[in-house]
Amino acid sequence: MLHAHDNDAANDNHSPLADGRIDWEEFLRDLLEVRFRGTFILEKAGNNDPAVTMTNVRRGRQYLREVSRRIALCSMSDEPVL
Repeated sequence: MLHAHDNDAANDNHSPLADGRIDWEEFLRDLLEVRFRGTFILEKAGNNDPAVTMTNVRRGRQYLREVSRRIALCSMSDEPVL
């Protein structure tokens, strides 16, 4: 099981994905390299407004999907996908 969240590298603030300093593309490539097949849990700090929290979670999910697709396309080609 893998537990991950984004942050500003100074605080454990559970930022929305892509708002912190984690290089998610490098992280996901590393997981691919070691053939990680476990559970991947992402933690996001809440907001006083549940709608804002859910918007941030959905945006983070979309971001990870885009990064994952880019990695998958790169692995099928010799050319980098931008």
